[in-house]
Amino acid sequence: MPDIVPAGAPRPLSTNASGETARMASALGVYTRLLGLGTRPALTWYGRDGRTELSGKVASNHLAKIVGYLADDIWVAPGETVRLDLPAHWKQVLWGLGAFLAGAVVQLTDNDAPAVALVTATPQRPPTSPPPEPTGLAVLSAGPSGAGTGGAENVSVQPELIPGAEVLALDLAPLAFAWSGPPLPPAVHDASAEVLGAPDQLLDSSLHEASNFAAWHGRGALVPEAAAAHATDGDERREEANPATRRNIAMAKRPAADRGTNQGLVDSEKKNDSRLLLISPTPRQALAAAAWQLGRGSLVVVESDSQAKDPRDIAQIEGAKIARPPRI
Repeated sequence: MPDIVPAGAPRPLSTNASGETARMASALGVYTRLLGLGTRPALTWYGRDGRTELSGKVASNHLAKIVGYLADDIWVAPGETVRLDLPAHWKQVLWGLGAFLAGAVVQLTDNDAPAVALVTATPQRPPTSPPPEPTGLAVLSAGPSGAGTGGAENVSVQPELIPGAEVLALDLAPLAFAWSGPPLPPAVHDASAEVLGAPDQLLDSSLHEASNFAAWHGRGALVPEAAAAHATDGDERREEANPATRRNIAMAKRPAADRGTNQGLVDSEKKNDSRLLLISPTPRQALAAAAWQLGRGSLVVVESDSQAKDPRDIAQIEGAKIARPPRI
């Protein structure tokens, strides 16, 4: 169990035998790199609410607060599971990375593993469904853009989602500093407001070691479309010229989880693609891509239902390369 660090006594960042900061392929590595970016852009998100840009300084501040909140207020211990019931969104990415940094095992709602905390922003039943018996917690809708719209029709009473889990209501409105919908029941935390009281700096840099960040990072490799297409064309030409290479090429085309290595890691590092753009990711793809990319560069995400321009125009404006979504 990691040592408890008293408030006001930050633990130094972990170093290796060479005195270097902890490996970049870790939640701590992502946090460290975000700190190093300062005011430069780290995560840029085009969604229904427009364009949101988070600098490295702002993103690292969010992560530090989420870590402190989960560890000290919700009492999430290293190795325990936090489940995210959130759409692909920049807040979903931050809460996922923050949970990794707190040492949590992060799962999405398609996983039925026991969890100690559930972060949610959506109702558990469609508005057209008949209301269930009032036998559990009330989960409130934050509306299409994340902001509560008021009215009893936005309240859906549901059975307890995860026995014994803390339910954290997160308002997805860009400038929400508290839940803006109907009043939350006592059993549900207003995570948007409560997290603001957490420290601005990371106080314990060892918590992340118990997380499942490595699994997400390993599946989130991003490869620019042009590089991926060029590699595919080259494979086909080599296969035609030399049938003996077919086995190796087939192996390289297999998903990373099947072949034991991630070729995207090699491709991305060789080409030094520091700013990549992802189009319409699923929640799983968004979190995995952020775990991969924010430890080495910056990420631009364009939602499918955003009011933004053509993604290729955005890529040119942002100085980013369009990447293929990760296979996850």
